[in-house]
Amino acid sequence: MSHTATLFKLVSVSAQHWDGVIVTQADYQSLRAIKHEFIDFRGFLRSWNDSGYGVCSGGWAGIKCLKGQVIAIQLPWRGLGGRISEKIGQLQALRKLSLHDNVLGGPVPRSLGFLPNLRGIYLFNNRLSGSIPPSVALDP
Repeated sequence: MSHTATLFKLVSVSAQHWDGVIVTQADYQSLRAIKHEFIDFRGFLRSWNDSGYGVCSGGWAGIKCLKGQVIAIQLPWRGLGGRISEKIGQLQALRKLSLHDNVLGGPVPRSLGFLPNLRGIYLFNNRLSGSIPPSVALDP
């Protein structure tokens, strides 16, 4: 009897990670473009599949969603190279971008300045040039 109760508890906890909403087409397309610009030396982005299945249910490494929109990209210490795509600016609900301690190069995307909800940007310990756009609202 207690074994069944434990199983039920595990199922209900894992169900809390998924809000039952599929990622929006616009956010899916942006994530695909972002992946295309990254060089994934260690294979951490294998879960970013071509179908878009699992983006908002915890199936895609480092992605968090709310109501079908991407609110966080968290991929620190993954050995990611390449560049950060300007398409990141199309993730209109993005609140947190954590790509620190990778080997990303190129300019910091200017499109970050167009994200109205962006509050946390962690890009240190990369090979990026330029600065975070001044239009990013980082007030409390």
